Amino acid sequence: MKGLVTKKFRAGLSLLLAAVMAFGAPCTAMAVETNEINYVSLGDSMANGYGFVGYKQNSNDRNEYDVLTGKGMYGEGAYPIQFENYLTEQGYDVNHTKLATSAMLAEDLLYLLDGREEFDDGWNGYKDYVGTYTDAELKSYFQEAITEADIITMGIGNASFGAFMLDRVTNALGVMGGSLEGEPVLSFEKAIAVLEMDDEQYALAMEIYNTLYGKLVENVPADIVTEYNLEDVVNIVAYTAAAYLVNNTLVMDKIIEMNPDAEIILVGLLNTTYGMNITDEAGNVLVPFGDTMDFAFDALNAYMAGLPTVKQAQGEWKDAKFYYAEQPNPLFICQEFAELCANEWVSADSRLDGNIIRQRNIDAFNDSLAYMIGMAVTGSPLAKITLADVQAYEKLDWEALETAAGPYWNPWAAFYFSEYIEDTNEASDTILAVAIYKAIEEAVANSTDTMDIQLSGLMKIAGDLSSVFTDLGTPPTDAPESTRTWLLNGLSTEEVQGMCKVYGLFKVGNGMSVHPTPAGHDNIAASVIKAYSENYTAKDATNDNAMAALEELIDLLEEYGPEALEEAYRYAEENGYIDQLEAYAEELLAYAKAELENLEATVRPQIEAQIAELEAQLEAL
Repeated sequence: MKGLVTKKFRAGLSLLLAAVMAFGAPCTAMAVETNEINYVSLGDSMANGYGFVGYKQNSNDRNEYDVLTGKGMYGEGAYPIQFENYLTEQGYDVNHTKLATSAMLAEDLLYLLDGREEFDDGWNGYKDYVGTYTDAELKSYFQEAITEADIITMGIGNASFGAFMLDRVTNALGVMGGSLEGEPVLSFEKAIAVLEMDDEQYALAMEIYNTLYGKLVENVPADIVTEYNLEDVVNIVAYTAAAYLVNNTLVMDKIIEMNPDAEIILVGLLNTTYGMNITDEAGNVLVPFGDTMDFAFDALNAYMAGLPTVKQAQGEWKDAKFYYAEQPNPLFICQEFAELCANEWVSADSRLDGNIIRQRNIDAFNDSLAYMIGMAVTGSPLAKITLADVQAYEKLDWEALETAAGPYWNPWAAFYFSEYIEDTNEASDTILAVAIYKAIEEAVANSTDTMDIQLSGLMKIAGDLSSVFTDLGTPPTDAPESTRTWLLNGLSTEEVQGMCKVYGLFKVGNGMSVHPTPAGHDNIAASVIKAYSENYTAKDATNDNAMAALEELIDLLEEYGPEALEEAYRYAEENGYIDQLEAYAEELLAYAKAELENLEATVRPQIEAQIAELEAQLEAL
């Protein structure tokens, strides 16, 4: 119980302290003198409508995509586009600069704002999405846009917990034969050594580390911890959290330095593991990974919501206004997979581009599965395939082709008979790869309806994946469709479905599956618009968080009585919170006294002047 009280009190007290420091902090709204508004949207692929119609950031053709003009930057219906439309509906002439670049971390944005030197953490993923522009060109464009902005939506940070973190977590777990060998070490110990965390950042990062360690290491059987490197997983998450805290704060510093009186809408982080559980064969939850990560994301969001309040109370960021848009529960693209697959990858929502999603599936198949499955099933790597290959396969009229070919019919050369390609050997290799890909695609689509992962499935995908396919036996050779059906049936067991799920969620398109759907973007847009239209500020969010924490603390006090109060006060005293509160109380008293003196100095002459005027009027009468 003592540990529970300590952790609950620690989280609550941090929020309460931020709320106390908020009292009297100025919060000045920007005055818009014209109908023209410069709106800048910052973020990553969670903000730019990745997977939607119009998204072209994976194109190297500047006729389709150009970061410096915004062409192809965002998909239709991305929440920044919806917020732009809202501003237009309010009568503003909106100049929207789209800066949300896929795979961009807070560290990357900080570099482009000249807040740090370029670094090499084995990532730099955003550079795949900015074309051939030089760093100097990008810096100039980003900095000028931010300097001139009236309104900024700040959605940076999700990529840190999306592709960046999940790539390393899946490697730590051994997914698809991955490993951490050769990668930079990411650990909480390294975070302490290389990141310049202040006391509050360190305390929060430590709390996240301790909580994750307790739930993912101490409460899980030792053999699982060792086999799946769960300590490495905890360290990766803790490092990512610490890096986010430090770099996101520094990004905010740079933005305010460039544009002191901007209006900034902070958009909360999205839990990319929302609802994920690792279960046993009976469905019992062994590791509530999504709920555990919820704690981390809630803590980080509360910190970032409270940061402007604290900064303004300290005299910094005083001319800017901060709103806070809470993240709704996420709706993931993976939840659309089954419907997309059943409808030939045409979405009921016209904003979602099934071809983009499917292309990332094919890329992942070519990059990792084609070799492993080919070696296990045929003894040689499968041919690399394209989206056009898959679509051509789906258009084949097998009966008509067989009738037309007569005695020369060979189903493995169906592409040849359909005049898709001329080389019969290439046709045979390609059609086999497409048939196997189709089975994988359907198995993944059937597995991603929930986020529950059976431990045995996780075990299957860790290490040498070829054994999964070797265990299925010898594939039929009479026709491609027979091979597809054989493999699909073999991948339909609950045990192997867990493998398909992990692959589909986190290896396809670097976590593309856990990006928001169009409906998910609608929900985020509604939150952003509500925050702005109803003037829900970061200070309001901090106060609400503090009140929620206070209510939880009261519940704990009622449940555990004096022991909880004693533990709470002890922790507060040991960590200097009591001294901080006393010191701040003195500052508040001094501030109040100064305000009263200022009021007296300002109002007294006015009153005396009015009295003198009245006396003069009385004398005249």
